[in-house]
Amino acid sequence: MKKSLVLLFALIKLSCFAQNNVSHTNPNNELSLYLKENISKKLLRKTSYYPNVFIVRASFCVDKDDEIYNFKTTTTNKALNDALRDAFEKYPIEKLIPSNRSQSKRYSLDVISKKGSKNIFDCSNELIEESSYISRNCQKFEQYPDKRKCFTEEVKEHFMCNLDQELLFTKNTSSTKINFTVTKHGRLVQKKRSKKAGNSLEIDRIINLFTPRIIPATLNGKPVASAGSFTISRLDVETDTICSFASFGSAPTFDSQFPIGNYSNPSQTNDLALFIKERLPKDLLDRSNLNEINNSLVVQFSTDTKNKYTNVSTNARSKTLGDTLISIFKQYPFDLFGIDNPKPMNRYYAQLLSYESNSTIVNASSNVYYESLPIYKGCENMNTLDEGKKCLSKKISLHFNKKFNSGLARTLELPAGRHRIYCMFKFSTNGEVTDIQVKAPHKDLKNEATRVIEMIPKLASPGIQKGRPVSVRYSLPISFMVSNRSTTKNTGSAYKPSNVNF
Repeated sequence: MKKSLVLLFALIKLSCFAQNNVSHTNPNNELSLYLKENISKKLLRKTSYYPNVFIVRASFCVDKDDEIYNFKTTTTNKALNDALRDAFEKYPIEKLIPSNRSQSKRYSLDVISKKGSKNIFDCSNELIEESSYISRNCQKFEQYPDKRKCFTEEVKEHFMCNLDQELLFTKNTSSTKINFTVTKHGRLVQKKRSKKAGNSLEIDRIINLFTPRIIPATLNGKPVASAGSFTISRLDVETDTICSFASFGSAPTFDSQFPIGNYSNPSQTNDLALFIKERLPKDLLDRSNLNEINNSLVVQFSTDTKNKYTNVSTNARSKTLGDTLISIFKQYPFDLFGIDNPKPMNRYYAQLLSYESNSTIVNASSNVYYESLPIYKGCENMNTLDEGKKCLSKKISLHFNKKFNSGLARTLELPAGRHRIYCMFKFSTNGEVTDIQVKAPHKDLKNEATRVIEMIPKLASPGIQKGRPVSVRYSLPISFMVSNRSTTKNTGSAYKPSNVNF
């Protein structure tokens, strides 16, 4: 969730940059007409925007084979996001980026805007090109997300090797989030100062010790400030850390997006590995885009009540490789995984490929890792993961509809128009609500939303990862309308299953 929010705000910032500087839009250019033809009007009508931003922006990267990956948009409508991704993947890359395509850039553009009461495809005539901040040790990575992750991990390792636990952590915290900014002049600074003076001063002290030269991020070739973040937990600190970068100036070793190899007992000779080797064309291994920092390719999937695969996907950057692996994986008998008591609301992960000794190999999990979403009372017998998410959202919606004082807004003299309350909270490891955060147009609405969230009953079971209970963040936007006659029409909660950030 935290990473997705950072990306969202970065994309919104890019939207403002585009509108003010370079990115003129045209509802009649070739891309706008292509999207209009290939995406349904029903999905377009259901476009959802973030507060005060009536533009949907898309971003993506390209690999060495000119395939699009990491496609994301600033709409909260998952179906629309997926439809846009599919449409962009089929659109000729030569038309999208006519020349000078680069793996080291992230591209972005406006795709939808609100005109009056209507949503229209209104695509940018030109793409915005963003490069990441980097240090010398990260220049060897070619792809944009690898450069960015390399730098973040480098800074995190620097913190791990220099922090004072007593100053960085309090007695009641198990982790600390570090928000940083690389200025347009290449200087590392603390972005959001902690409310705890000791904590903030310690972060400043460690940042000031960071000496590698930094090349700042750019937008269309111009240096700009760019933000990032990472989290340090007590477990990280208690684990032995080899401070190779701080001591010797060499780049550290990093886990991939899904560091599954550490606990899945991967092998090149188990049944799953041999099954894939027999069916995967060798030339596709060269399209894996794996390296030291993006070092494993993982498949995730669910099952139905008959143990048939559903919702199969991978973290492959190449659509060609990803689709091929999914096709092969679906042929592998589920029973061979030896999973005790499989449940349709579980989500399973297995490593398929890894990067070792400067090459990509088939190196598949022997033990499948699984996780389970939080289960609300009454949702225990859902038949799929999607049904479980929808049931959770439905139960919380019913709880709010029953407990929330919908007539409160009429007494607050709010201006006419649509208003929103944004709620965020966590289901703890024991299934109880914690860490409530509410943003509302009036303090009484904030207090009412907080009161109702506190009344959410304890879950039937908490979220599970790696076989252990974990806390899970949940976001809840509430929308209501105030009329000119000071009457309020409650339009209900505008959240979807995708708001279960798990």
